[in-house]
Amino acid sequence: MNEEIPLYEGRMTLARGSGAVDGTGQLKWVWHPDPIVRFEWRPDPTQIFHPLPGNYDVRISGYQDSTGILVGSFVDSNRTLCIWGFLTGPIREWQPDAKIAKLRFHVPNYHNYMGAPIAYPDGKGCPGRLTFLTEDWRITLDQAEEWGHPSNFEGLHGRARLEAGHAISHAGLLEKADGAPFCWADSKSVLEDFRLFLSFSLGRWTAPILFVGTDVGGKEACQWDSARIDRCNDRYSWLPQYPHSVQPDMTMAWQGFSALAEAWNDRLAVCLEWYLQASRTDVPATGIVFAQAALELLFYLVIVEPATLRNVENKLVFSDTLRLLLHHCKIGSDIPGGLVNLMAVAKQSNWIDGPHAINEVRNSIMHGSKVDKLIKSDTLVLNDIRQLGLWYIELILLYQMGYVGQIVDRRIGGNGRVISPPWAPGR
Repeated sequence: MNEEIPLYEGRMTLARGSGAVDGTGQLKWVWHPDPIVRFEWRPDPTQIFHPLPGNYDVRISGYQDSTGILVGSFVDSNRTLCIWGFLTGPIREWQPDAKIAKLRFHVPNYHNYMGAPIAYPDGKGCPGRLTFLTEDWRITLDQAEEWGHPSNFEGLHGRARLEAGHAISHAGLLEKADGAPFCWADSKSVLEDFRLFLSFSLGRWTAPILFVGTDVGGKEACQWDSARIDRCNDRYSWLPQYPHSVQPDMTMAWQGFSALAEAWNDRLAVCLEWYLQASRTDVPATGIVFAQAALELLFYLVIVEPATLRNVENKLVFSDTLRLLLHHCKIGSDIPGGLVNLMAVAKQSNWIDGPHAINEVRNSIMHGSKVDKLIKSDTLVLNDIRQLGLWYIELILLYQMGYVGQIVDRRIGGNGRVISPPWAPGR
């Protein structure tokens, strides 16, 4: 956990403008201060190099050039100048049009879930496989043996949560559904959508990293790039995880999410940015503001734009727009009984439902004249309202995805019971 991962060691050239200096170096994946590819480089003894912080081309024979930012230098124990910095762009061994048969990757800090059975090389097994299918692509995600069940603080998953650390938790495989080879450029869109989907199902940022492609002849080539990855902690989402013995229908969820990503384009990424900011912040009031921003964007995407109801947002207060959105998505607006702190304050304040409560508290946050009321607010109440906003966002997105599988009931706090969504058959 938190250990650096060596990627490359050998000849490396740093170039800036018309000048280039040869030397030897190494690339390694580091987790701190942020997950990124770091380079360390030493010029050849015959080369003269005066390090200046800034952007350089990082050149390795057999790889496409990458951009690196030189951060600093030091003299090692052998009295040799050592330069270090971070890559700001990808570096890969293949051309964009090279044909790939399979693309392997790794995922850090993902859920400890129940999936289909998989067997490890040592003969042990675990219910840790998820499969994501679309008409064009197949993605398989396998849980690492050290990450899996049981989820206690002695295992890797438990220690990563306890220490808010980083670890490779899963290995993934991307293939064309019909087994045909594909180009790296063809896979970029599906991998970006998959990054967003993984983060949405996790409740914090994660991403596929450390790619290894295999061509039709069996030759392997790598690509390394930085990624946005949050530390492992107890942020919850709609996806059931251990100890729940529920295997979610990830093909259904993934197909719905992919269709939504195609329809909403970059606006889905914006919505997820606000959703995840609302989830990951330790300040409930900040989370409420981000949650409302996501809900207002969802109202526009779900209600206003499809019906061309121009300027309708300007004629309704937020609580009214949220009620319309919830009704459209077959989601109740009553304050959930499990949010006991919010229920007590709502009764005293005559808040009639969840949208009313979110609207009132958000106004207290955003308007200076009401800041005294906010300061006196119970943190537990603010967190209940944040949880309610996150619950609404998750349900609205899942409804738009057409998902009817099992989800975690966020309304009772923490990693609650598993239920069917309100619109599922039989509810």
